Amino acid sequence: MEFLVAFGNGFASFFSIWQVCILQISPFFLVYIVALYFADVDEHRSPGLGGRVLLPALMFAPGFAVFYALLSLNSLPVGRILSYNLGILSFSSGLYVLLISLILLLCGRAAFAGDLLKRPLILATMSLVLGASFALVYSPCITPALSEILSITSRSETAVRGGFLALFYA
Repeated sequence: MEFLVAFGNGFASFFSIWQVCILQISPFFLVYIVALYFADVDEHRSPGLGGRVLLPALMFAPGFAVFYALLSLNSLPVGRILSYNLGILSFSSGLYVLLISLILLLCGRAAFAGDLLKRPLILATMSLVLGASFALVYSPCITPALSEILSITSRSETAVRGGFLALFYA
């Protein structure tokens, strides 16, 4: 399998019957982006899309894709470490999602929350870690293409190639 084929299959699976599998994380991501948009509402101006919405959306994607690919590498030490600690990582991810939700809830009521959301670097980092958190708690449907990629990652001699295929698929 080639990288472009893996990307195409991942893109196609997003818009096919396996869309149901994406429903595990899609509503949370959309709510996060909408909350960031409305967190910037001021009575004297309209909210902006640039750094408050576009940057976090773009930073979420690599966080999700990288950790999604790393989790598929069970034949390499990094994948085994992540798999072994998946329970703790999933719990920590849930706490992180709650923390982000609390910050968004308090952004108009607590100065520290509003200040956090005004700093693009902090906002980008929050989104990157949120993407990684969603990858840690996400359990995908196994499409035929993903099955082939996971088969490639299961052999130590082809695991790195399979990891890159999983990254393109994600």
